[in-house]
Amino acid sequence: MQRRFLLGYSDVYNDNGSAPVHILTNIPQLAAIELISHLLHLYNVRQKDDLRFQSNRLFEWMMKTTEESKRQLLLFIQRQQNLINGQSFVLIDRRPCLDLIQYILVYANPHENSSLDANHYTILLKCLLYFNEVENKIQKKLFNWEEGQGLSKFIDYILVTQFRNIGFERFKEFQIEFLKAFYFFEFCQYNEKYSAHLTVFLNSLGLSSYKSYLWKIFDLLHKLLEAEQPTPIMYVNDKNVSDFCLQLSITCSIEKNNLDYQMMRSYPLFQVQQ
Repeated sequence: MQRRFLLGYSDVYNDNGSAPVHILTNIPQLAAIELISHLLHLYNVRQKDDLRFQSNRLFEWMMKTTEESKRQLLLFIQRQQNLINGQSFVLIDRRPCLDLIQYILVYANPHENSSLDANHYTILLKCLLYFNEVENKIQKKLFNWEEGQGLSKFIDYILVTQFRNIGFERFKEFQIEFLKAFYFFEFCQYNEKYSAHLTVFLNSLGLSSYKSYLWKIFDLLHKLLEAEQPTPIMYVNDKNVSDFCLQLSITCSIEKNNLDYQMMRSYPLFQVQQ
């Protein structure tokens, strides 16, 4: 385990704040998704030895917020300069970003197509810090452990926290992820219980084999990783590829949040324009 400082709302702002459900309603949905998706993509493709990644994201975002928000952020930075320049400081983390994207899909305005202004950037930062603080409260149990309670009790704490974070914490090598996916599909193909589920999945996408699915995903991912500047946005001109992407896309707002991001796992793409 590693101790990290995940920046929360109360670390910066001295008010109680508002829950995201109440302050996202006037945010332009598309622009907000593009912003948070871009930050999450930068996090996923960052270099392991980029020790300034988190602090640079904070400075960049701060400069786009309102003057009052800049003032409060600068006060925090001045107080915690050593922390922000250290390895333990975290602003961007997978689970809070996914929480925010999910809330944007549920509560933000899908009919507003304007760009983000300073007020929007401030609201989105506050929402991310809100979700960071929620995550901090969950993780805090592990570091408030009293040794006298016994090993089995400690394992109970670890399992609850670690199981929910499988797939979120580690730095991902996409080559390894593809190998894992290949062997998982191969297992499903020859397993009496799971082969039927694999058939249903492939039929829903109009594909004859899981290898075709993996090749299509690999081609899309390769295009993303080969871009001159990191971006989560793909421009697709081929109709066959476009049709495949649409089958994996959230094309409208979703109705409710899910703790396991069920809708976003099933439909990991978002259609920007036709």
